[in-house]
Formats: sequence, structure tokens, C-alpha cells
Amino acid sequence: EVNRQSFNVTAVDAKQLYNSTLDLSSALDRVSGVRVRESGGVGSNFNLSLNGFSGNRIRYFIDGVPMDNFGSSFQINNIPINIAERLEVYKGVVPIWLGSDALGGAINIVTGNRFRNYVDASYSFGSFNTHRSVVNAAYTAKNGFTVRLNAFQNYSDNDYKVTVDAADIYTGAYKANAVVRRFHDNYHNETVIASVGVVGKKYADQLLLGITLGKNYKELQTGARMVAVFGGWHRRGNIVMPTLKYRKTDLIKGLDVAINAN
Repeated sequence: EVNRQSFNVTAVDAKQLYNSTLDLSSALDRVSGVRVRESGGVGSNFNLSLNGFSGNRIRYFIDGVPMDNFGSSFQINNIPINIAERLEVYKGVVPIWLGSDALGGAINIVTGNRFRNYVDASYSFGSFNTHRSVVNAAYTAKNGFTVRLNAFQNYSDNDYKVTVDAADIYTGAYKANAVVRRFHDNYHNETVIASVGVVGKKYADQLLLGITLGKNYKELQTGARMVAVFGGWHRRGNIVMPTLKYRKTDLIKGLDVAINAN
């Protein structure tokens, strides 16, 4: 249905990628016209290009809610693919219901409204002591009461080898094309999204109260060029965000109401 809209849009079925270790940026990199470049390992800065546009010309949404104020704990290169049901990539003109001034396009992450009961968990381990885990769970009773939980974390030492022009800190001897192992480049982030409410009621198809808790920590070894080594620098971020979601189709005949508050 998304692909048949009168927009230049591509919908990616994320469920086909659940049994992989991809994050959202890796999945988007498979879409025609989209290119994602990261500056290093897990948690590094990234640049997404959509038909030649990048930066603030592209807007990101989760279920139609702008991600502008979600903080650094919520970036597409640290959110696992299991969180999404599908990814919608709008190139150029953006639908009015997204309500954004995106010049180059928009990416909408749809988490879905599965009312069934389920638990989905995954864990992966990789090079450079990289650990990624995800837990998704939901319970919906017959009377419409529902509880939902999404939690994920990423961790990596990012101690891979690089080729740089380096000077010995003790002797000052300069060596070109030295192969050294990166240090002080650790990254980790943890996020929990929980909500409770009701579904399928006369007054609301969906009414959810929730909270999003997250934190991230990124050590900085060097600047844009690896010649200058910082040492003990790092950046970190935290998010505590209460949420309200309300949806009702035909509240008054012909009037659909959707409210998202953060």
C-alpha cells in the first residue's frame, strides 16, 4: 500500500531482516538512492545521503513523530532492525501528515501495532568485543489492556587497527604509515521503551502512556584527522521522555484523530 502512494516512496519490510545483526542504517543502505557512510566503528558519526541530499535536508520519524528531539541515544545507526516493522523512504516530496520541512526527503520508521502476545529476543557477538542485544515483548488481554516493551543495547571496544602517520611519544621519532591499534574508542548505549494502555475501545482504537529511557557513552580518541590524539575525551547523552499516543478512527463519522505527545 505504501509503495502505491502518489509519492516517490520505497517501503522496506524489516521483518525479512530480523534474523540478522543489521541496524536501521545498514538496512537503509540497501535502498536505491540511499547511501550511508560511517566514520568508524559502532557508535561513530554517520552521514546519510538520499538522492544527493544529506544533513538537515533529510528528516527522520518514528511512527510519524519527528526524531529531532530524541537525543543522541536515538540514532539510526544504533537502533536494531528488530524495532521496526517496516521502513518508509520518501524521496523528494514528503506527505503532509509527516509535517516537516524536509527538502530532500524523509525516513519514517514504523514500529507497527501488533496486538498479539509475543516475546522476541536476540543477541549477537562480533569483532572488537562487540555485543548487541534486543528484547521486544507485548501482552494484550481480551479486555483490551496492553503492555509493550522494547529494549536494546550496543557495546564495542572499537579497538581495530588503523594506518596513520605517527610519532613516538617518548622519542619523538616520526614514522609514516604506522599500523597501530585504536584505543579509548569505546562506545555503548542502552535504551528502554515501555508503554501501557488500552486498545480496541469505543473511545480509542489505541491509548498508550509510556516512557523512553536511554543513555549513550562514546570515547573520542582523535579528531577528524587521526594525527592529533585527544586522550581522555568523551561525549555522553541521556534521555528521559514520557509519551502519550492516542488514535481513533471515525471519532465522529469521517473524522480520524491521532495525537502523539512527548
